[in-house]
Amino acid sequence: MVDSTTPEALAALDGVGATSLWHAAADGLVLVDDDGVIVATNASLDELFGFEGGELIGRPIELLVPAEFRTGHTEQREGFQDSPEARPMAASRLLHALRADGSTFAVNVSLGRLELSGGSVTMAAVRDLSARVEAEREQAEAERRQTLAEDHERIASDLHDTVIQRLFALGLDLQALSGRAGDETVARRVSGAVDTIDDIISDIRGTIFGLRSSDEPAGLRQRLSAIVSQTESALGFAPEVSFSGPIDDLTHSELAETVEPVVREALTNAARHARASRVTLAVTYDADGIHIEVVDNGRGIGEDVARSGLANLADRATAHGGRFAVEALPAGGTRLAWWVPASVSA
Repeated sequence: MVDSTTPEALAALDGVGATSLWHAAADGLVLVDDDGVIVATNASLDELFGFEGGELIGRPIELLVPAEFRTGHTEQREGFQDSPEARPMAASRLLHALRADGSTFAVNVSLGRLELSGGSVTMAAVRDLSARVEAEREQAEAERRQTLAEDHERIASDLHDTVIQRLFALGLDLQALSGRAGDETVARRVSGAVDTIDDIISDIRGTIFGLRSSDEPAGLRQRLSAIVSQTESALGFAPEVSFSGPIDDLTHSELAETVEPVVREALTNAARHARASRVTLAVTYDADGIHIEVVDNGRGIGEDVARSGLANLADRATAHGGRFAVEALPAGGTRLAWWVPASVSA
């Protein structure tokens, strides 16, 4: 890949002794005029953003900024031109840039003004922080897991050293009373209570084992499966479930906290209103985004159906730039579809 730098810009850079640095820089470098138009990029920047050499020349710098940040970026760019002190952009928060393929990634951007023969331009040095952000996420997750493991060990110890011991003592006292009970019915009930205490102790020991052996948090697929199981009693049958795509990649994303209540709300609505004998749930995660579809063979959706739960589903989709729709099917039943774009889940 060659540098997409105009001859005029190269000549100007050579005039300030910067041409060799421009070509050799590992960071992406871009020159922008005071109208926000790109006049030069080096090969590192073209490769970083996925453009061919020369493709960005003459295009607005906001092309490299995610849509939701473009208005603010324009204001910040103009403010820098008015007070051009070399500095990093948004040092207090993480910045994101937009690649040619529509994906976003974390970046560090440093700004400076450069006086060229044709006038002043802003030079930005862009560094990809994706690896660092991922390492920080993994570190935070490791710390979270360590904290969770410590909490599990503390709870397990409290259950073993306090609760089980007290239950065991209670069982001994009841056994002693059982032998002295004059009424046979009372003796049987006391004996049954002792058996129940033994069962409770066994359950608690099983819980302790679970706490100490499963510190790994459940993936999103497993958590959604648990939600499905919880709705079986309300439906009166088990829904048919299908998962497609790397759904567990979303486990630690903010979107996972939205997907779970959406699935729960959708299945709960079917249980309350559909009067169905069959419900299917399909969750798909692909390049387009995450799709949730619930179809039932019930009575369909009428105007008399309460819409509060459906409004919650619509609000959750809108909040993430997605879509929500619910429709009565010609052959009977209802289809609910919820979607948010892939950019939200990244």
